Amino acid sequence: MWEKYPSFCIFRNERTRKWFALVSRITAQQLGIDADGEVEILNLHFDRHQARDFVQTHPNLFPAYHMNKDNWFSVLLNGGLSDEAIFELIEKSYLLSN
Repeated sequence: MWEKYPSFCIFRNERTRKWFALVSRITAQQLGIDADGEVEILNLHFDRHQARDFVQTHPNLFPAYHMNKDNWFSVLLNGGLSDEAIFELIEKSYLLSN
């Protein structure tokens, strides 16, 4: 999508044109992980002001990278969450974009 960030990809609601997901590759340190190298993340929208509380429920959920941390969170895509759980989170994010 962006020349400067070729590893970033957004998903928009076709009807409203609002973003509901952002997939990206960032350094582990940008996510607050004390490790070298890059990680893949998925930023998702969540209920207003609940995203910060939500990230405390699972070690693979983090305050949103490069988004409003009150309304967004980042999912570390390292196999720590089941595909089913990730798809449910994506669906919720999509529904919030309506």
